[in-house]
Amino acid sequence: MVKAVIMAGGEGSRLRPLTVTRPKPMIPLANTPIIVRLIKHLKENTGISDIGITLHYLPNVIMSHLNDGADLGVRLHYAVEEKPLGTAGGVKNLVDLMGWDDTILVISGDVVTNIDLKRLVEFHFDNQADLTMAVRRETDVTRFGIVALDERGRVLRFKEKPSPNEVFSDIVNTGIYVIEPHVFKKLEAKRSLDFASDVIPRLLAGNFRVFAMRVDDYYWSDIGDIEQYRATHVDLLSRRLALPGGVEGREIRPGVFIGRNTHVDVERVIPPVVVGNNSKIISSTLGPYTVVGSNVVVEEGSRVENSIVFDNAYIGSASVVEGAVIGEKVTLGDHVVVSEGVVIGDETRVGRGASVKARVKIWPMKIIDPYTTVSSDIRWGVRWSRVLFEPWGLTGILNIDITPEFLVKLGSAIGSIMREGESVIAGSDISPASHVGLQSMIAGFMSVGVGVRYAGYTPLPFITFGVNRLGTSGGVYVNTLQGEYAKIRVKVFDREGKFLSKNLARKIEDVFFREQLRRSAEIDAGFLVEENGLEKLYAEEASTLLDLEEVDGSKLSKVLVDCGGGVVSKVIADVFFKAKLPLYYSNCTDVRTPRAIRRQAFTELVDSSIAIVKGTGFRLGFIFDSDGDKLTLVTDRHGLVAGDKLVALMAQVVLTERPGSRVLLPETTPRAIVEFVERLGGKVELAETGLMGLSEKINTSYALAADERGSIIYPEFHYGPDAIFTAMRLLVFASRSDINEAVSRLPLIHRVVKEIYLPFEKRGLFARELTRALDMREIEMIDGLKIFDEEVGWVYLRFSRTDPVVEVIFEPIEEGKLEYMIKSVMDLIGRVLEKI
Repeated sequence: MVKAVIMAGGEGSRLRPLTVTRPKPMIPLANTPIIVRLIKHLKENTGISDIGITLHYLPNVIMSHLNDGADLGVRLHYAVEEKPLGTAGGVKNLVDLMGWDDTILVISGDVVTNIDLKRLVEFHFDNQADLTMAVRRETDVTRFGIVALDERGRVLRFKEKPSPNEVFSDIVNTGIYVIEPHVFKKLEAKRSLDFASDVIPRLLAGNFRVFAMRVDDYYWSDIGDIEQYRATHVDLLSRRLALPGGVEGREIRPGVFIGRNTHVDVERVIPPVVVGNNSKIISSTLGPYTVVGSNVVVEEGSRVENSIVFDNAYIGSASVVEGAVIGEKVTLGDHVVVSEGVVIGDETRVGRGASVKARVKIWPMKIIDPYTTVSSDIRWGVRWSRVLFEPWGLTGILNIDITPEFLVKLGSAIGSIMREGESVIAGSDISPASHVGLQSMIAGFMSVGVGVRYAGYTPLPFITFGVNRLGTSGGVYVNTLQGEYAKIRVKVFDREGKFLSKNLARKIEDVFFREQLRRSAEIDAGFLVEENGLEKLYAEEASTLLDLEEVDGSKLSKVLVDCGGGVVSKVIADVFFKAKLPLYYSNCTDVRTPRAIRRQAFTELVDSSIAIVKGTGFRLGFIFDSDGDKLTLVTDRHGLVAGDKLVALMAQVVLTERPGSRVLLPETTPRAIVEFVERLGGKVELAETGLMGLSEKINTSYALAADERGSIIYPEFHYGPDAIFTAMRLLVFASRSDINEAVSRLPLIHRVVKEIYLPFEKRGLFARELTRALDMREIEMIDGLKIFDEEVGWVYLRFSRTDPVVEVIFEPIEEGKLEYMIKSVMDLIGRVLEKI
């Protein structure tokens, strides 16, 4: 009877960083670990069912994956070596441990081969050999043991890894052996012994029968380094190598193998290509000679060629991967370039716009900052941002940047700065990703004894409105970014319903990163109740505040309300119920996920609504975003009114009702808008950008506040951006005034935005040197630098809180000065960057 032993204890140091987190035999070949392919070959080719595996380096990785071998139709037996015992010593240790007294077929766990092992065993028995090895002709023999044979295949001479002047043959040992049990009985136990260095020389010296079978016609690859690993994939994909089981997946066209539940744009696949199960390749180019694992996402406009991408990786949009190996759970941001010969270890995160130069190796679990260039290996140290919240919230890709476990911890951190028994109100938009994120945070809140009033799928304004009306200690909302179904954003609100301030963000981040999470004994204090009736309460208060029932709809003709398939669909009819107006609803009957909305792009919805309003007798059109915090207005005469223009229009509306009111705008507001509001009698104050910037200053003394996206807040009502209340207010205004006339008074706006890479550590030096270079020019410093030249216009430089980027916003006095402004300022910035 013959049994087999697979030697799988080596570290595979030349394959690092891939082998930092897995033993060499677990490296995948076309998405299947090498050792799994080897076990299948042993079973199918020889019929051997009892297989021993010698282990040393990361043994649990192999044992947990293979278990007892039942799934592969074999019985597996393991021997873990505390100290490496060598090839022969390790096999003897396992044979002694199992009590085997059988002929043993020995093979290395990192070999890829289709050698006829059954024929090798038969050759061994036919020659009544004590040890038989498989040998083949190679050009570079110095990496192997070489043999000299007689005409029957008996080994006459053997030399392990000869120097050039010791070479006497071009026939090399493959490290595959068939060995009789008495050979192992002659070896010392618990000693480090090697077949090539110790056992074979002893047997030859003792005149034992050592034979070798030529296997030149078979494929054999000792995957010793990254280049050999990639070359073996090329051999497999080009069909020069046929392995048992072949390539998994359905061959949808010659050379293109696609796994279960995987979506690819077949027209953009250049064979040969293999893609695993449950992967999504979105309008991107794959191939040739490319293997993509399971559960991999490649976003739009990317290109992956001559590369191997392991399971659970993510590649952002417009990225390029050429001739590289991308490890498991690696995240590449948008616009990343990975060059030839690069290897990126597991769980590494490469930021947006980064470039990894040729032949660089990055060890696992590293973080590469956005817009950086990596030109040398990264082995030690990990960079991790100590910032969670951007000015708009916490943003990332669910299950990639932001995992459910992460969000449970975040919910616990937010709850830990509250008292046990207090509560938050929580809601989300309709997307599954947002729902998963919200449920994860709810678990975190409850685990630290904080109750949750669950509003479910609801518009964002209802959360900030509900914080104040229900008396909760805060609120949380999770939504998906418009047009980016995989990206979620978490917004956190304080006990007044304001977006979290910098101070509150720092408190949460401090608890989160220091792991100072409260472990509540009063777990029942973390109650969960469904919050119903917010729609009715909101509608009543909004209608009363605006006298909506008194609106005369005769001036309005028809009004289009386009919900965009978003969560506003659930509530809009109830909110507008008291308005006796000719409202016509579009995309409001079925709530669709962001993925569905993406297929019918949001821009197409806008274009459709514009055409309806301008061509079919409508006076106005309202288009809501997916979470109800931002509105796009359409008029029959002027078409689209959005962003800064909508802010200016709403300031005009508010100042008509409340002359001389205070208005809070972001620092990046175009100067033309600020001057327009001031001419109307408004008292303009500026805040740092983003919702976080507004929350630092906002209070009920302001009649209106706005963020730089064109979302508008009415502090008299609540502190959240509110597209629904904006639409209601516009209906009231349009019923009393000529809204087209109001729009025609809005100023023209000329602006351009550019981004420049600037490392975090150089920000202070950059600001100082730039200020010095500007000398006597007028400079304001709120959230960055704002420079004014009365002959040219404004330039605003804003530092990103989370990325090593400075945003440069140009706003000339007149359009003709824009090109001059951009050139002069960018030249100045270039000189400063060279200096620092």
